[in-house]
Amino acid sequence: MFYKSTTLHNILRNVSLHLPENFELVAGVKFDNIHLYYGLITVTVLGNAHGIKVLMSIPLKTAES
Repeated sequence: MFYKSTTLHNILRNVSLHLPENFELVAGVKFDNIHLYYGLITVTVLGNAHGIKVLMSIPLKTAES
């Protein structure tokens, strides 16, 4: 299970680097908080004859909310 947590942590860290100004992940990117995302993220898998896409909906926050 550790490798799955590491993979998710790397994805979240990369996402956080590309967020617009004033947006951040709701639980930060500390590895100690990774377990929070297992209940927060919604995953959708789309596929056809040419491939599969995995879409992750990750909650964000701003300084105001």
